[in-house]
Amino acid sequence: MKKWRLGILLGVIFFGIGSAVFFNNPEFKLVSIQIEGNNFVSQDQIMKFSKPYLGMNVVWVRYFSDLKSDLLTAFPQIEKLKVRITYQDGITLHVKEKPPWVSFWVSDKVLLVAKDGTILNDGVHSPALENSEKLLIIRGVAPQFFTGKQVNQKLLSNIEQVVVTVRRYFPGDNLQLEFKQSSFSEDGIVFEELELLKDDTIRIKLGSFEDLDVKFKLLQAYLSTVPVEQQQKIQAIDIRMPPKVIIKDGE
Repeated sequence: MKKWRLGILLGVIFFGIGSAVFFNNPEFKLVSIQIEGNNFVSQDQIMKFSKPYLGMNVVWVRYFSDLKSDLLTAFPQIEKLKVRITYQDGITLHVKEKPPWVSFWVSDKVLLVAKDGTILNDGVHSPALENSEKLLIIRGVAPQFFTGKQVNQKLLSNIEQVVVTVRRYFPGDNLQLEFKQSSFSEDGIVFEELELLKDDTIRIKLGSFEDLDVKFKLLQAYLSTVPVEQQQKIQAIDIRMPPKVIIKDGE
């Protein structure tokens, strides 16, 4: 029994000594950090939070440090983050950012926003994105709803209904949604006058949120009967009072 206890004690001692030697070995100190996959969060921003970990043991940084949680907390734009040891003295940060859901035109800035309301960019620098032309552009929302790195949640819940309906009927079209009149209360945001701009030419008057699905069905049905070359001559479509469809031609 005593030999068994002695064996465990010696094992613990040797393990502790070995760990101390390994974690203090200068050959395994972190000197290189590579970053991949980032778009909205810059290399400099990520490195600012990563630099304090330079000089630490790479295994410690990968498996036991707060580097990953620190970066996820500091940058809500990041959806997932993987830390991989690529060299005995280097790691690579594989960044996966949240995809943009809609874009807001606010005070001459274009803000790209994720589905959860995270503001992905600063409005000044908008990185090149695939299929960015398919993002729904939203105008007419006051700057007060955009604070820090998050869109007002009441605004987001109201807008989601419109965005989902718009994309159900026009999934790949070039569209801009404008809130002409709106009010804010404790109960939420009331949009009293909505307009949709299709293909940068056709202005579609939607009115209020009421019967949006009916209005879009009506709009889709009408446009399906009009040849594309004929649609280019349309200036405005008024569907605020379904089943009426009022057309204003450019000629």
